[in-house]
Amino acid sequence: MKMMNGFALALLLAVNLTGCSKQHPKQMTEEEFLKQYGNVRLLPDDISKVIDDRNRRNGIEDKTDYSQAFLTDLTEGSTSLMIVKQLDAGKAETARKMLLTKVKLVVGFLPVYQKSAKIDAKTLADAKGFAKDVLDYLIAHKDELDPRFIDLQGALVGLAQLLGDDPEQRNRLSGLMDELSKKKPEAKPAQAGNPAD
Repeated sequence: MKMMNGFALALLLAVNLTGCSKQHPKQMTEEEFLKQYGNVRLLPDDISKVIDDRNRRNGIEDKTDYSQAFLTDLTEGSTSLMIVKQLDAGKAETARKMLLTKVKLVVGFLPVYQKSAKIDAKTLADAKGFAKDVLDYLIAHKDELDPRFIDLQGALVGLAQLLGDDPEQRNRLSGLMDELSKKKPEAKPAQAGNPAD
């Protein structure tokens, strides 16, 4: 049964899957693609084999750290499932807090990964755009933030590193940090996370 007649979808998967798809194989025409891979199913293992084959034919070495990719996807999947369960239980606010905690952890760790990796200019620009969006969100919801939480503290450090070369964003971040430093601790923290000692 021909499952791969959706050529555009197949190409989209080819450049978005983790692992081997991080390589960028030479593009084929729709006719060439269907002739060689027309009977391949749109399942992760099959798609990865297609991309591995195309990479080999084009002399592209796969340098993916599959152990890290496995751990990353496992963590992502587990966290996402917890959030889905909260939504199913009608606990939208809990799910929102969990997602925000996840976002803060991500923006906090990006600069850490950057120190040990070669990040191309486009990806770095995307990261800075993401950091700006996170800062926008935190400023818009500053009344909910509790500066005692380590996830927020890490996020602020990460934002400072990612946006440090942008004077406007640096000033906005400094303003947020100043406001947070003046907040009086609440008896009941307003945000999910663990307060720092």
